[in-house]
Amino acid sequence: MKLIKQSKLLTFQVIFSLIILNTQISFAQSKFDGSYIGAKLGSAQGSADSNNAAGTFYNGANTGQYSPNGNIFGIYGGYNTSFSKEYFLGFEVGLNRLEIKTEKQFSGYVGDATRIDDSIAMTDSGYYFSPEVKVGVLLSENSNYYIKAGKVFSNIKQSYRDNNATGAILTPQAETSNLNGNSIGLGFEYLDKDTIYKVDFSSINFGTRTMRTSVNNSTTSFVDFTDKLSLNIFSIGFAKKF
Repeated sequence: MKLIKQSKLLTFQVIFSLIILNTQISFAQSKFDGSYIGAKLGSAQGSADSNNAAGTFYNGANTGQYSPNGNIFGIYGGYNTSFSKEYFLGFEVGLNRLEIKTEKQFSGYVGDATRIDDSIAMTDSGYYFSPEVKVGVLLSENSNYYIKAGKVFSNIKQSYRDNNATGAILTPQAETSNLNGNSIGLGFEYLDKDTIYKVDFSSINFGTRTMRTSVNNSTTSFVDFTDKLSLNIFSIGFAKKF
């Protein structure tokens, strides 16, 4: 009887071990699994729109759309883990510098020597932090493509200024800073030994913000402007696994 019980127990242990082994094989690690840290650089193509807010009629018209284009560079790190033979889940964070200082003057004053530094919308450079979740598909043991989504937290600033004594002066300049938004994107990665090379595209939408300032340093006369900003970022990077 004791032998029969031991035999049943052994059989159960063998079956359980085979189940565990089969699960481990089915969810075998890919070469991309694990932690990594790297650096990237790229270009940013932006779209900004500066308008009078509802109830504001500064200059009688909007400054309008302009394109704050520039460059980015930064560092990033993350972790990947497989959840099937073909798919993996990743979490990545990046700290990047955006060099993008661009401004646009109200079209009615462009070229007018008496309207220097008058009615100018600007998007300024800054840093942004981007935590993202990505889902990847293995093309081979050394390559994959992925889609991603995340949040963006930045100290990028948009502003509207009028320092010209002809007409009204805005004191201080109207501005929004610490712009936050959402990001989506996709990319391709190739693994060579312990180095991951990637090409990446991110679309960031900061939405619309409202900013207020006073006219001629008044405590009763105010104007409101809205600014909208979105960025398309193309980058290349490399990372080391560890």
